[in-house]
Amino acid sequence: MEKNSKPYLSLFGGGFIDYANEHNNGEYSKELAIEFSRMKYQELKQTGMYSCIRPESAETGACYGDIVRP
Repeated sequence: MEKNSKPYLSLFGGGFIDYANEHNNGEYSKELAIEFSRMKYQELKQTGMYSCIRPESAETGACYGDIVRP
């Protein structure tokens, strides 16, 4: 898959594109975005750079990036 063919996959950066390719045949789904966001937040929360500012993100623990788009 060409990385620019689905620009909404880049909401989390190139890492999400690779993750979607590996886990969902390159297709976006809200569930996949939540899974990725949870994983990245756990990896990076100690940096203090990320927090759950949206209620819908806090409910799922998906506090990295913007899971409510595309």
